[in-house]
Amino acid sequence: MSEPITVFGGNGFVGRHVVRLLQGQGQAITVPARGKELYQSHLGHAIYCIGLTADFRSRPFDTAEAHVCLLQRLLTQCRYHSFTYLSSTRVYQGLSTTGTEGTSLRVCPEDPDHLYNLSKLMGESLVHAAAGRTHVVRLSNVYGADWSSSNFLTSVIRAAVCDAHVELRSPGNITRDFVAVDDVAKLVGAIALTGQSASYNVASGRSYRSDEVLAAVRAHTGCQVSCPVPDTDAGRFPQIDISRIQQEFSFQPRLLLDDLKDLIYTFRLHQTKKD
Repeated sequence: MSEPITVFGGNGFVGRHVVRLLQGQGQAITVPARGKELYQSHLGHAIYCIGLTADFRSRPFDTAEAHVCLLQRLLTQCRYHSFTYLSSTRVYQGLSTTGTEGTSLRVCPEDPDHLYNLSKLMGESLVHAAAGRTHVVRLSNVYGADWSSSNFLTSVIRAAVCDAHVELRSPGNITRDFVAVDDVAKLVGAIALTGQSASYNVASGRSYRSDEVLAAVRAHTGCQVSCPVPDTDAGRFPQIDISRIQQEFSFQPRLLLDDLKDLIYTFRLHQTKKD
């Protein structure tokens, strides 16, 4: 009988897809309720999907609780066969070189935008320091049918379809790596169960400029686009190295621009049902 799997944050966007995929494989999955006491529990293969993203600036202490404090309690009070922690490729922000798992990183505690990176890196450090088989998974920008999100891609699609106009409020030359949520779910499950390395980048390995994404959205929707913010070097992200997951799991990523038309179609269906 296979080891049970405990997914923390299993009701979130990424967590739901991880749970659905593993259940489809016949795995026994537990999704603990928020605040449930788990002292001395055996978690089996634990996958930690809990995290704050867009609202970390307004909720700094909740961010630390989600990325560090709760994690610390689980690592020290529970038993597990393996523990997999979902981090972010955002930690590579500011690097001029390719973002590789072992790269030295740059953070500034006085910069409020770095709170997210610092908390994720503290979480990573705790996972690496913990006993047993542990993994850190750095996710790039995950895309899929998450229409309640306020992230860049969802906001752009929503504005293009609902308003027929997208105004880009950040520089058009900002680059982002986008990875499909189905790819993420497959890799996170595989890493938790059979991963051989301590850290993994889970990304597509393909970066897109914001104005490149907008041009593709305009081609599919006919919306108007305006980019009043001048280009800048601030906030640019390096290319993400995915050679480790390609070699270990024979990973062939889906690419955002190949999926964009279907993604927009799915949003239109969502809006039709909502209306």
